[in-house]
Amino acid sequence: MPGVDEVLSAKPFGPFQRSHFILCSWAWVPIAIQLFSMVFITPSEVQWSSLSTNTTDNNSCSIPAALRHFHEPARTVTAEFGLVCERAHLVPVPGVSLFAGLLFGSSCFGTLADRLGRRTMFRAAVLSALFASMVSALASSFALFVVLRFAAGFAVGGLMTVNFVYMSEFIGPTWRGFTGSFTMVFFAIGEVLLALIAYALPSWRLLLVIGCFPYAVYFVTWHRMLESPRWLALHGRAAEATRAMEAVCKINNVPAEPIDIASAPPASPLSALFAPQIRRWTVVLLLQFVACDLLYYGISLAGSALASNTYVNFTLAGLVEIPSFVLAYWAIERPQLGRRLSLLASFLVTGATCLLVPVLWHAPRSLLLSAALVGKLGASAAFTIIYIYAVEVFPTVVRSAGVGLCATASRVGSLAVPFLGSRANSTAGFTLFASVALAMGAITLLLPETRGVALSDTLAPTTYTREETNSVDLPEDGEAHSALLTSSSTRESML
Repeated sequence: MPGVDEVLSAKPFGPFQRSHFILCSWAWVPIAIQLFSMVFITPSEVQWSSLSTNTTDNNSCSIPAALRHFHEPARTVTAEFGLVCERAHLVPVPGVSLFAGLLFGSSCFGTLADRLGRRTMFRAAVLSALFASMVSALASSFALFVVLRFAAGFAVGGLMTVNFVYMSEFIGPTWRGFTGSFTMVFFAIGEVLLALIAYALPSWRLLLVIGCFPYAVYFVTWHRMLESPRWLALHGRAAEATRAMEAVCKINNVPAEPIDIASAPPASPLSALFAPQIRRWTVVLLLQFVACDLLYYGISLAGSALASNTYVNFTLAGLVEIPSFVLAYWAIERPQLGRRLSLLASFLVTGATCLLVPVLWHAPRSLLLSAALVGKLGASAAFTIIYIYAVEVFPTVVRSAGVGLCATASRVGSLAVPFLGSRANSTAGFTLFASVALAMGAITLLLPETRGVALSDTLAPTTYTREETNSVDLPEDGEAHSALLTSSSTRESML
């Protein structure tokens, strides 16, 4: 009997996959709004004046806190909770709390998705993100707002992890690069929408509420979501897996066939990620995920300070990501480049442009901004490719846990960004970004090429080539150890 990929290959991007792709991709719109809302609601500088008639000083810390009158107190968290002067050090705290939530949510939801199912945890993540984000808008104190930002980050981090895996497991190998690249267009759309909403609305509370509206789509499409047949079969639920594939085939108007995937033995997902077969790839991906978050959010923060208008600059930074997704897709599907060399090129572009910024530091701001935007383009392309890589490298039995662990590690990079603050927009900041990007480009050569290969289901020894992936079942009893060594030796020589 054929496996899932063989059945999907009849129509690898048929009507079902197209609707499923749009359904999953739409989640990136509210995700982007939640992640970047802090740019507009917690600015480091706000305008205030004194209520006293005895002074004409404005924005002066000599004005007592009780006499400070903020010009637009409802527009930002900074103004409403008076995060200036002696409280200015609290400005980055909500952002740090959000990214800390992302760190824990990615790992938790990823592990649970391997145990409870992709659809189950996708739905749970959507509901949690909607609830936490809505409640954040009702925070009556700064301390409560920080706690609720952690909760929102926890849910959004889980949604980011489960969403990508849930989408990819229904897509045939020949279209996985396309969907993995262009799903992030919706993230860029969310960024642009955020800039428009922030510009139009005079309240940070309204911004958070309106930013939740895209989640409403899932209440309409709730009943159309299918559980991943690959996950169902691996967990011994063959009848449900067959029904799910029959539903896919019916919508795609192709003959339905029984699927054949051997049930995976129970294992600890996190320890399995460091099994000899995939240990090296896990370590490399963990480092690169950390780097991608640092580069993506760090360059975004630094670029915001290079333009006079935050709204215009943020919109440009969002729009520049769209060609990065197109370029990423074009590159990863080229036989001469594939996943590995495309990721290497993305890191090199980011590193080269970040090295150029300190050289041009005293040049016109427009030139510096252009260089930063090209760096953002490279970082966005790397971010896109690295998620595709993780989905294709990790086998089904630990795929969500693997992507979740990588996403968790990446939050270490994003957590560092709020602490960089103004130092990100400096020659030292861009030199740091360049060094990280170039180092990550170098270790990309340790990864296998996965272009066009079938997704592996178990931790059986796997050999990757540029043309195909051959998965060998683990032999019985005493032959297992020698087979593992033979397969590992073959893979080592190829890499």
